[in-house]
Amino acid sequence: MAEAKTVRSVTGRQTTAGAAEETVLISLDGSAPAASISLGVGTSLTVTDWVATATAAANFRFQQTNNGSTWFDLFMLRLAADGTVGVSNMGVGIVVNGGANVAIRVRAETPAGAAAVTTSLRAYTSP
Repeated sequence: MAEAKTVRSVTGRQTTAGAAEETVLISLDGSAPAASISLGVGTSLTVTDWVATATAAANFRFQQTNNGSTWFDLFMLRLAADGTVGVSNMGVGIVVNGGANVAIRVRAETPAGAAAVTTSLRAYTSP
């Protein structure tokens, strides 16, 4: 029997305002960009790949909330100024189970100041 999986793309692209960490506006499957993406009850999101780029050194955090207000890191990615990966916890295979107040987001910090950042997560949802 075939599994009921839907391939998903979560993408974001923006120029950070400065050195402070900020939320990257992300889009699910080409929808309008938002600060976070909600995962409804009965839905599971499995992340298979995560790619991030920046025009300067950057720290990225993929986060989840279970109550709509308290966020925690699922995995992190640190990019050096030349684009090489410094420290990463890619989290391939991480599963986020949906719920009434469950959502995901991506945060970016560019310590040297404003920089262009992009993020792309390939994932699938089930059922």
